Amino acid sequence: MTCITFKNSNHDRSVPIEHAHTAHDHIPSSPIIMLDTWGHLIWLGTSAKETDDQLITFLRKVSNESEKK
Repeated sequence: MTCITFKNSNHDRSVPIEHAHTAHDHIPSSPIIMLDTWGHLIWLGTSAKETDDQLITFLRKVSNESEKK
């Protein structure tokens, strides 16, 4: 199983960055994608397109990997 962890590196005051690193340390093959969004709601604001692009790229990769199995 492949998992993804999105975490705002600079502006999220709701969830400490250590949470993403702890999850990454305990979930094999989980990439951390650091986004410079304006806060906790990464899918809103001026960086929403970057968030969407990163998610779509990840989903395509996972989909291609599963089709090869």
